[in-house]
Amino acid sequence: MNHVQKIALRPLPGSKSTELLRNPDRGFRLEIALDVGRNYNSHVPEVSGTTAFLQKHYEDYKGDCPMLAQTYFYLSAYENKDLDDIAFDTMQIFLDELRQMGMRALLRFAYQMGYYGPECADRDQMLRHMEQLAPFIRKNKDVIHVYQAGFIGSWGEWHSSKYEFDRKEMLESILRMVPEELQVQVRLPEYKGLLGNDHPQYKRVGFHDDFIAIKPNSGDGGLIPGSAQYAQFCEESPFLLIDGELPWGEWSFGDGWYIDPYGTIMRLAEHHYTSLSLIHNNREEYYRQGDDDGKYSMEYWKEIGIDPSWLQLNRLPYADAWFLDEHGNEIRRTTFDYIRDHLGYYLQAGRLEIGMLREKQLASLTLELRNYGFAAPHGLESAAFVWIDQQGNEIQASSAGDPRHWHPHEPGDAKRSLLAHVVQASLPLPEHAGVYRLGLKIGNSAGHSVRIANDIPFVQGVNVLTEVEWQA
Repeated sequence: MNHVQKIALRPLPGSKSTELLRNPDRGFRLEIALDVGRNYNSHVPEVSGTTAFLQKHYEDYKGDCPMLAQTYFYLSAYENKDLDDIAFDTMQIFLDELRQMGMRALLRFAYQMGYYGPECADRDQMLRHMEQLAPFIRKNKDVIHVYQAGFIGSWGEWHSSKYEFDRKEMLESILRMVPEELQVQVRLPEYKGLLGNDHPQYKRVGFHDDFIAIKPNSGDGGLIPGSAQYAQFCEESPFLLIDGELPWGEWSFGDGWYIDPYGTIMRLAEHHYTSLSLIHNNREEYYRQGDDDGKYSMEYWKEIGIDPSWLQLNRLPYADAWFLDEHGNEIRRTTFDYIRDHLGYYLQAGRLEIGMLREKQLASLTLELRNYGFAAPHGLESAAFVWIDQQGNEIQASSAGDPRHWHPHEPGDAKRSLLAHVVQASLPLPEHAGVYRLGLKIGNSAGHSVRIANDIPFVQGVNVLTEVEWQA
């Protein structure tokens, strides 16, 4: 090795952490419910048009930059018949708009709006719909973050169903419908347990908790600390995409209870959440009823502070610089900020070593990475070191490993000791002399790129680690 260069990469200050919010496959999400036969929003029927509510919703919440949208396609108009061109055209228009916006869907099909809704397909019609939908899902898999089981019961949550179903049969049919490269989420661990842990598709099945109330409540499905379901969630969540939502603010406000942000943070970290609804218990302009004009839980979270001492006491991840501005001064952070920035992954590079192996025409690269988020970046699929020439062209690339293995801590570690991931690669040297930028490119299957939490240039989807002058 002819020369070794060691570089300490500057962390991104917390005053700039919002620059990371466009990172894909993580963070707060929207919720859209579209009746595909009648072409209106199922939750807010007065908003008609295939993409009108998506555009309006994004505009209302764009300050927190949601890059995911839970997408309910209600098949209620087809409870007794096959899906037609109107249904498929409507769904395609919506997903094309989502794709154009650079977002991805948490996709769910359902029939019943509300408890024991009157419109629901029976077993044979439901299986026929799955058969029809399989090619559509495969065609659009690039815009799907995760698939949520759906179909059965109120809101597709597998409870309060008009009909009884063999749930194992239905889950296996859903798994066949969805391409194997996509994970499938179910509402409760007990539904996943129907497969048996030796089932070949068992490890594809994650969870969406649609009632994060922290205090035990009749709506939580028994998912409470000390239960077998809770233990299963803790054990399996490090390896899965996990989504959730608070109860509607209109429900909790009416009952006079407020959802504790600190307890929520503990739950999101313990269960490795990748995404969380930005809509539930937060403003809810379109969902408020009567004279309910109070503040909801998330609105209080935006006022309640958080500090390093509480995070340390509870063994929760954070980067020191997250509490600082660009001048090194301390800044106030809130519980809402912490949840928003740490859902999913928060990747930060530390030390970089570059060794030039002239005789082999290789650069030996070693990069130390830490993940301060709640979860490994399961929605991503590639990472590579690249050389970029002065014209901005990527001229060489070499794998930097599989980012889905970059856990914040060792799964099962009760102390949550932060892991330092050492990423190594051999990158062919440029053929010609000149000044080149060495970059790290991380992305998903849709071509969306990840910015790491370092105060370095991010150019055309590449994190520029340093510049190197190469004498051929």
